Amino acid sequence: MWTKENENNNINSFVPPLFSSKVKLAKAAIQVNKIYERILPILSDRLNKIHKRNYSLTFWKRTMSMSLIQNLTLIHRKFYQLHDHFNPQNFEFQILDRRCYYCPSDYSDFRNLVQLSWFGQEQIFSIYVNYFFQGNHKVFDANYTPYSIAKPKVNHTDVTKIKIGLMGCFFASEHTQKLINKSNNSIGLIHIPRLNPDSIINLHKRKQLAKPEANMGIFENFFLASLEFLFPKNLLEDFEFYEKNLEEKLNSLPKLKYIVSEAWLGTSTINIFRALAHEKRGIETLYNEHNCLLHPWAGNMVEQQASLVDKYLTTGWKSKDKKFTSTSSLFKFKSETKQKLKYDILYISYPVEEFAPYYSSNYSTFGTGGINHLKFVKDFFEKLDIEIKSKISYRSYPEDYPLARLSLDKESILSEYLKDVTFVSSYKFKGPNSKEQMASSRLVVIDSISTAYIETLMMNIPTICFWDQKSRFLKEEYSDFCNDLVDAKILHTSAKSAAEHLTAVHENPNDWWNSPKTQKLKNKWLGKNFGKPSKLIDFLLDLNSNSNKSLS
Repeated sequence: MWTKENENNNINSFVPPLFSSKVKLAKAAIQVNKIYERILPILSDRLNKIHKRNYSLTFWKRTMSMSLIQNLTLIHRKFYQLHDHFNPQNFEFQILDRRCYYCPSDYSDFRNLVQLSWFGQEQIFSIYVNYFFQGNHKVFDANYTPYSIAKPKVNHTDVTKIKIGLMGCFFASEHTQKLINKSNNSIGLIHIPRLNPDSIINLHKRKQLAKPEANMGIFENFFLASLEFLFPKNLLEDFEFYEKNLEEKLNSLPKLKYIVSEAWLGTSTINIFRALAHEKRGIETLYNEHNCLLHPWAGNMVEQQASLVDKYLTTGWKSKDKKFTSTSSLFKFKSETKQKLKYDILYISYPVEEFAPYYSSNYSTFGTGGINHLKFVKDFFEKLDIEIKSKISYRSYPEDYPLARLSLDKESILSEYLKDVTFVSSYKFKGPNSKEQMASSRLVVIDSISTAYIETLMMNIPTICFWDQKSRFLKEEYSDFCNDLVDAKILHTSAKSAAEHLTAVHENPNDWWNSPKTQKLKNKWLGKNFGKPSKLIDFLLDLNSNSNKSLS
């Protein structure tokens, strides 16, 4: 628990300026990737010895997937924050008693602990102090109550025909049904089993996993040490339980050849299942790209994702890398029903969070990048007349989003500049949701490049979106990625430009939006990045018809 010796010595004020330049961000991403390549075989070897198995490196790589990179990134950031700025002689502090450390049940639980709770940050700090400054430090007891997300019920349908299993795909229901019907049930849903082991911590196994390694750097050995308390139980104490149950699930799918999934990015159970499927029967994973575009942004997230699957199915953009296949998205980007006009100007707000899970400028509103974001938003509202602000309906981040978040109170920080807007309800799972609200709007303003701007463009709603180039950097090879949207005055690289454009078009936004130039540029950008739904449907149906061939 931090207690400030004085205002200038608050350790939490020291944050690595990752989003201050593309060079620094890229350097951090490359560094973590190199560490990952060194750590992965060590963990794989140790896990095989602990579990008395002989699984391949590929098996453990798929089992831990992007979560290991996220684990490394979050510990890496905290380590260098402390390593560069923390001297115990300059601070008055307490650390957690080891008896109240929390061991996450899986990698989703790890994320909830470390990225989304202050308790997790306190635990990392306590591990750091115990590792580097062993001594008589004050300790305190604390309780951590994990946030759990309800798991879906298993649908016990006949799955013996399935050749291509859809496992954690956020497809629109009509597209899923079309795939099932046209394939005569050879393409079908595989539901994630509900597994609830009840194990106790095995300190002997944890010490085996966390022991230091010769010829490793100071961070790598600290990271290994942290695993004694932070490695997920489902891969250690509960591994045999998961292995047995998921292998039984695999055996119930005798014809399965391919797994199509996007939820593997953050779902431990899917990753264990697909790792077993590949190891035991050579079943390949096809990643259907999630509902946002990551490939143009600085960092190497897409490359890392592609290395963990057999085929990366893009939403429509093309790559020279044979691992990538240009298809389409089956996500429902459009509102299901036609909405009545309700909002003059709807403002969609994205959160400012403390810790980025990956070194990628896709997370430009996280950490220090969030400061730039707040300045951009402040400047935007500051430049608007009261008359225009009074027409704005402000939607904050959803109240019922199923993750506790370490977010700055954006609306309180900017309260002086938001006093003339009207705040509207903000929910994800109970209406009206963002798509419905956007479909009810004459014009939508979106303050970060994420899913919402794709939805409004797909629904052909007049859109103004912020692109803060001080934090959100493009890769060199995609330097022209945003040009069409900037030329159409949809994307704005300064608060001044966004405010002036809103002022100019807010009375009759359709005059600008429906002009030949705007529509041509908008449609050109969509055409480059998104194929028609039939493209992915046909791809999967063709694959089903030729299911004996390998995509690797």
